[in-house]
Amino acid sequence: MSAAAALPRKGTTGIAVCAAIAAAVLLASGCTSSGSGGGSCEDRVKFEHRMYTGLANVDFTTGERLGTGRIPQCNDTGGSGKRSEPPEPLQTIFAVKGLDPSVAVAAGESRDDAGFYSLKRSKPAGDGEKLPDAVRKYLRSHH
Repeated sequence: MSAAAALPRKGTTGIAVCAAIAAAVLLASGCTSSGSGGGSCEDRVKFEHRMYTGLANVDFTTGERLGTGRIPQCNDTGGSGKRSEPPEPLQTIFAVKGLDPSVAVAAGESRDDAGFYSLKRSKPAGDGEKLPDAVRKYLRSHH
């Protein structure tokens, strides 16, 4: 691991690259979000049967390479449901130092451009928060 890989960073470069790619994919596919923020075109990555959602402006340090995840296809076009779409794009998944991969990972082409991704509960906890407790504590200590 290089010295640069161990340095904390905001992840904004990776997020900007991901956002630009996502925008291009959305424009090309004609996909739109539902306006309520709950559309299926969110910045997400699937790894080991878990769906993670991207969070912007998070200070984190990438850890070891864990494997390969998939960027889910947009599903807001009202298509026929047939699997004629191209396969989901692949994304390299890295650990986030200080968090278990069962709650958060980093995803990107490399450690240097990886963005922060967290699990989200489908229903908010009693305090209205959808992020796992471990991620909330991590975010508070890494702002």
